[in-house]
Order: sequence, then C-alpha cells, then structure tokens
Amino acid sequence: MRTNLAPVFLILLSISLSSGSTYYVSPVGDDDWEGSYEHPWATPGYGSKNISGGDTLIILSGEYVMETFYDDMITPPSGSFGAPTVVIGQGTTKPRMLGRGSLFACVQIDGSDGCFIEIKNLELTSFIDTPYTGGCREGINAYSDSGYAVHDLKFEDITIQRVEEMGMDIGGDAENVLIKRCDIFRTGYTCIGGPGAYGDGWVNVVIDSCYLGYAGHFYHGVDTVAWVWDRPDGVGFEESEGPVEIRYTISEHQMGDGLDSKSKRTYIHHCIVANNYADGVKLWGDSSFVENTLVYGTGGAYTDTTPWCLFVIDTDDPDAYFEITNCTFWDSPLRPPHYAATIQYDFFTNPITLVMKNCIFQAQKQILCQPVVNFQASNNLFFINDTLQITANGTEYYIADISALGTDNIYGNPHFVDPQWGTEGDFHLEESSPAIDGGVSVAGLTDDLDFYPRPYAGVFDIGCYEWHETTVIFEKSEATDDAELFVYYDEISSNIVLHTNESGKFEIFDIKGRLCVEGDVVFSKARVNFSSMSSGVYFVRFVLPDNTAVLKKVAVLK
Repeated sequence: MRTNLAPVFLILLSISLSSGSTYYVSPVGDDDWEGSYEHPWATPGYGSKNISGGDTLIILSGEYVMETFYDDMITPPSGSFGAPTVVIGQGTTKPRMLGRGSLFACVQIDGSDGCFIEIKNLELTSFIDTPYTGGCREGINAYSDSGYAVHDLKFEDITIQRVEEMGMDIGGDAENVLIKRCDIFRTGYTCIGGPGAYGDGWVNVVIDSCYLGYAGHFYHGVDTVAWVWDRPDGVGFEESEGPVEIRYTISEHQMGDGLDSKSKRTYIHHCIVANNYADGVKLWGDSSFVENTLVYGTGGAYTDTTPWCLFVIDTDDPDAYFEITNCTFWDSPLRPPHYAATIQYDFFTNPITLVMKNCIFQAQKQILCQPVVNFQASNNLFFINDTLQITANGTEYYIADISALGTDNIYGNPHFVDPQWGTEGDFHLEESSPAIDGGVSVAGLTDDLDFYPRPYAGVFDIGCYEWHETTVIFEKSEATDDAELFVYYDEISSNIVLHTNESGKFEIFDIKGRLCVEGDVVFSKARVNFSSMSSGVYFVRFVLPDNTAVLKKVAVLK
C-alpha cells in the first residue's frame, strides 16, 4: 500500500508551475482602482471576480467583513494545468475573512468551471455581532453537480474556526485535492467532509499535517455543544474509490468520529485521534490501512453509556482487505464499558480479511470480530479489563489462551507514561513495558509516530511509539532543489544546530502549527536550545532570500 500510494500523491504536489498577472486586495483599497499593489482593491469577493484564470490574487493582512451572498464570497475562476488560479494571504498576519448574516461560505469553488485553484494563508471565520446575525455557515465550499468533480485543488496554511456548519465541504466528487497545514476547529458540523457522490467520490485526496478539533463545539455564535448536528466528525465523507491519504494529522475533541472514511484505499498514518465523543477511526472501504497511529479517549470524558469504539470496520465490499500496523488504542477505565473495537458488526454476512500486527489494545471490554472475518494477528499486546480479550475466527480468546490467537500475541499491562481521558495523554512506553522488543519486522516501516527510526537496538516494539534509552533528535526532510538544510544534535552544547548552504531566516513550529522559535541563519549556521521544549514533533522551516522554503520534521524525545 505504501509504495502504491506514493507516486499518486506526488502528482498533487507538482501542479503549480506558472501563473498570469498578480492583483492585490487591501483594507485600505478601493474597488474602483485597478487592483495593483499601489492601488489595490478593497474587497476579496470583488477581486476574485475580476481576475482571470491563472492569475494570482494577493489579499493583504487585515479584516474583511463578508455579508452578501456571492458578491462578497471569494469565488476564483478556474486555472489550467501548470497555471492554476491562486488566492493567497500576505502580510504580518493571516488576512481574516469574517462572514456575517449567515453567509453561505467565505470561499466557494464551482467544479463545473474547470478548477485548478489554490487557496493559501487565510483565516475564515464568523463575524460575532450583537445581536448575532448568523455568522458564516461554511469556511470553504467546493462542490459540483452531477457529471462534474471539483479537481486539482490545493488548500494550504488555512485557518477555519467558528463557522456554523462544515469547515471544508468538499465533493461529493473530488479529484486531486491537497489539504495541507490547515487548522480547522470550533465548527458546528464536521471539520472536513462532503456529501454523497454522483460518481467515484474522493479520488487522490491528501489531508496532510492538519489540526482538526472541536467539531460540534460552536453554535449560534457561541463556543458550546448544542447537539444540533448528528455526530460531527474530524474527517467524515461518503463512499469513494480513493485513494485517500490522511497523514501527520491530529483529530481531537469532536462530537462525532475522529476519522471516518468510507473510501476504498484509505491510508491513515502518523495520526493522533484523541478524546472524540464517538468512534475513533472508522473504515468502510476495501484495501485500507492504518499505521503508526494513536487512538485514545473515546467518549471525550463524557460518562454516559454509548455504543462507540476506538476502532471500527464495517464494509459491504465483498472479500475486502484491511491492515493495521503499529497502532496504539486506549480506552479509559472511567468510561462505561463497551467493545474496544468491532469488525463487521452490521455486515456480519460479508467476509473480509483483517491483518493486525504490532498493535496495543487496552480497554474495558473485548474486541469483537464477526465469524466472517479472517482475522490474522501477530505480535499484538492485549490488556482488556476482563478475562475475555477478543472474539475472532469464531473463537473466544481469554487471557490464558491469547497466545493461541496467532503468532506471538501476548497479554500484559503496556505501562504507558501518562494515559489521560478528556485531555492530552502521553502514551510512550515506560521501560518496564512488555511491548518493548515484542514486535515483528514490517516491510517499509522505518519510523514511529514521533518519526523516531524503527527498530531501536535491532528489534521492533509494539505500538505507535518505539521505546529508546536516551534523548534523541531525528530529522526527516522534504526534497528540494533550492537549498540544503541539515539538522543535527550537538551533545556538548545540548543544542539543535541548523546548518545550511545559504543565509536566511528559520521558524520552528510545533505539531499544532504554533510558532515556537524564529531567528536568522548567520554564516550558514543557527543554534536552537530545545531544553525548555517538551517531547514531540516540530517543523523547522528555512526561508531563503527569494522566499522559497525548505521544511524539515524534527522529533524531540526526552
């Protein structure tokens, strides 16, 4: 699965080649002007309707109130391959689009018009007036009628917060879509989703390095749980052909599911799915994989009895195949007991295959696999608070006979560092954990959720984190032809050293996109002391004088 996905998604990252003219919008502009830098337009909606396909519209820092349907909304014309239409925010802060009067969406893209559109570096939110007039319904709406698909779209570095309905409403049919480094939170409904499709649904869609949080926690202009929508998800969309990849993403505190994919060929990896009210990860489509992912806190600290699980597979695809590898699942003992996972609970007559390797399950009640599931388990650690650990292949497996489930499956306390319910927990392994050195080698698996290399000391661990003895800094780079950026750990000074072949500026962000450190690279070097920073994943961005950038991921493990 990993090798098959990579070439597909590289296409998404290379569609930008050139563009046409450049125009500007500013809070001190005038729509009667020509839209130049010296004489910018005043309103983003007007600007988007007065550029041509392949042009770039730069929206300068400031606040823009948007109220009138269509006229005030950003509605860019389609570009073409190699010449996309670009709408991008620029300045000291992200430009803020504030929808009011129950505005349909801040940004609307019409798939029947051709697409090839990029939207970057904007904040989309509601105008909270008194009395409240309805704010903004959706941040971005990209939708096509029957016979068309929105396609070749990039959404990067966008913040969407406090909208009454969906953050990004994509599809039902969508092809070649990249959603990268977007923060979507405090939505009335689902953070990223879409309606049912006329055709193949989502095809070649990547959700990369996003923060998705608190879906269902905003209603009528107030940060509150109103239970208006049925289970708002972090990601939730309908039947699709795929592939869909969700990577390096946090989905937490939703009033629905964390990640709910009805697509075939779904690949979820390096994700944290935490403290969601309903199911954690839910898969519906054939040939789907989950890897290096942490799922915990079902119920979101609500103590009512619910039927939601950490992990669910329910598919009507005949003879479908699923695989979960090096994942960690934890259910709080404070939650009323429910199944840790259910496999084919509803589609109990449809046979599938599930392969599970190197996974940890700690919960209050068993994993339930219907007899039609061909369950192949190896090197997993179970710690269910009951003698019955799992029902699989028509057999009940108890603590005493868990080793008979497959190859090298074991029972025992995983000894997590600091498991928590309803707040952020630490599910790294303590040195006493039986998960250490209990895993099996997996082809193509070279790192863990922290990007720490696997295996440590020659043997794989069970779970999403690889245990290690000492403080380690490990970097993983994205390819670039513009500059070299080496990141390494200097043990003498306890500093991270950034060493480049250019001069420029650097910025370091945490995994939620918050700026931690910034500075200059002088004489091709910069030193950063991480002693006050907690363990986790950070992103080092080196900006060259021509405004191109090199990005590296750094794991700080203490």
